[in-house]
Amino acid sequence: MRDAYEGEHAVKARSYPSLPFKDVAWGGACYLAATSGMIADGIAGNADRGSLAYEAYKMRAVFPHYVSDAVEKAVGVMHSKKGTIDLPDVMKPLLEKATLDGEDLHDLLRRINEAQLVTGRIGLLADFTDQATRENVLPWIATYEAESIINWDSGQRDNSMLQSLNLVILDESGEERQEDFNWKQVQQHRVLVLGDPLVNEPPGTKGATYQQALFRETTNFDPAALMEPNIRGRKLDEIPFVFINATDLLPKPAVKPPLLKLADVCFTIYRGSADHRLGLFMQAQDTLVIIGADEKTEVRVGAGAHLNLPLGSDAKFIGVNSAGLPEQRTTLENDVSEAKEIGGRLLDAVSRSKESGEALHVRVAASTATLTQIALTGAAGLQMVLRKIAKWIGADPNKVVVTPNLDFDDDILTANEYLAIQNAINAGLPLSKKSVHARLRKDEWTVEEFEEEMKLRDAEKEQAMKEQQAAAKAMGQGNGPGDNKQQGAA
Repeated sequence: MRDAYEGEHAVKARSYPSLPFKDVAWGGACYLAATSGMIADGIAGNADRGSLAYEAYKMRAVFPHYVSDAVEKAVGVMHSKKGTIDLPDVMKPLLEKATLDGEDLHDLLRRINEAQLVTGRIGLLADFTDQATRENVLPWIATYEAESIINWDSGQRDNSMLQSLNLVILDESGEERQEDFNWKQVQQHRVLVLGDPLVNEPPGTKGATYQQALFRETTNFDPAALMEPNIRGRKLDEIPFVFINATDLLPKPAVKPPLLKLADVCFTIYRGSADHRLGLFMQAQDTLVIIGADEKTEVRVGAGAHLNLPLGSDAKFIGVNSAGLPEQRTTLENDVSEAKEIGGRLLDAVSRSKESGEALHVRVAASTATLTQIALTGAAGLQMVLRKIAKWIGADPNKVVVTPNLDFDDDILTANEYLAIQNAINAGLPLSKKSVHARLRKDEWTVEEFEEEMKLRDAEKEQAMKEQQAAAKAMGQGNGPGDNKQQGAA
């Protein structure tokens, strides 16, 4: 899913042939398998004939950008209007800066929704850099991609006793800059535990507190390295980590990414495109065949060239049969249509002006159902981690409320459409000015309440009338008798 979202460059960087032997470590994924002819020509090294053919085969292929387009459009619709985030006063600074990268909470929610659409999963951890002793200290929120959440324990489901999240292991490996400005890959894991690392205590177990440790360049767990993070001596009796999936907040990723089927079709198009373009390439690369000439015959083809052949010889071009190309093209077109249809189920790009009101209602209801679930789940996950922060610093968790934008209808009326509405009202349409003004506010043509809007409109009319009267009076005083007659005649 992540490769499909990042697009053609990422997909081709990770596309390697499927090899029948194991002595060559290609790595990556078999997004585009080599043909049997390429394998027969050898693909064990970059200089082999088959390897060169495979690289050209891959270069000609096209990977469509439907996944990234669908994600960007969906996130844009979800955040066309800002949701509301209410916090206790002591937590208000998080509205401006909630992560170490300087993201505010609205930007963070946008990134959460993006991850829900791409991989269907993201993790949030409330953390701080040192033991917090300052009065106004606030934890910040760290985000973890789906691939970084490598281990967890939320209890046994066959146990009638309520279980709690007892263990989370996060992969924080990555490159670190060295003193000589070079970069080194460093293995690093963060371990979060509640109470005894080997026991899953039920909620409320006495003495079970949140602990964590960071392990670098080792896979050996040492309980002695665990520390109990505290804010002014206040510890937590739960792990301040939240799992956010596409439609739930459970540790187990039970739901597939929403756009997985679209990504599958995109890879089908990628492979079909490679085959189709290989066929087109081969169709344009006919092979010259000479019959009856010796090896000394000079061979040149193209404009201005000629062949001198012995009597009785023959020369001709042979090429690949093109009978299958139309069928390949039709198949590709069908795959593209299917991809657009799948993407349209999440966010339809068809012009609404071409649909009836009933058809529009049905389509919008169907296409926004998934977005609504994603928006509600993302907001609930962000609210949960913020409430853990509130509990940690001694604030009221119930004052933390995250409400997402669920108004996905961005169909804004134009000036001509409003003019048509006004003409219909003049012709007898039973619609009040207040109702029209309400729609004007929704479309952000105005920010004023109806009564205030009417006062402003009346004041502007009165001012315009005064200005017209003053201008008329000035014109009358400035004209002589002859000018007045001439003006009247005009």
